[in-house]
Amino acid sequence: MKRILIGLIAAAVLGAGGWFGFNLYAKHRATAEVEAAFERIRSSGGKASHGKIDFDLPTRTVTIEDIAIAPGEQAQIKIAGIKGTDVRLIDDIRFSADSIDVTGFEVH
Repeated sequence: MKRILIGLIAAAVLGAGGWFGFNLYAKHRATAEVEAAFERIRSSGGKASHGKIDFDLPTRTVTIEDIAIAPGEQAQIKIAGIKGTDVRLIDDIRFSADSIDVTGFEVH
């Protein structure tokens, strides 16, 4: 009986560790993809920065805060936040989402 109980506890611990580990991996991957997109803007001569990036695995929701993009010397775009729900990668540079909410959009 003790062996069965120990086996069930070990399975529960491994399952929980696997879930949290995969969740951390997914957050890291989402952050890396967003950072790569901003790096493409920087490499083409523009300026781009962002604040906190968050990813929720069960709902596949990506949130990016405090975005500032200056693709050239004439224009500057500021966005307080972008939230994409049910986000999926299509290929290396494109994604799709069921909904995208943008807050605090300014163009100067």
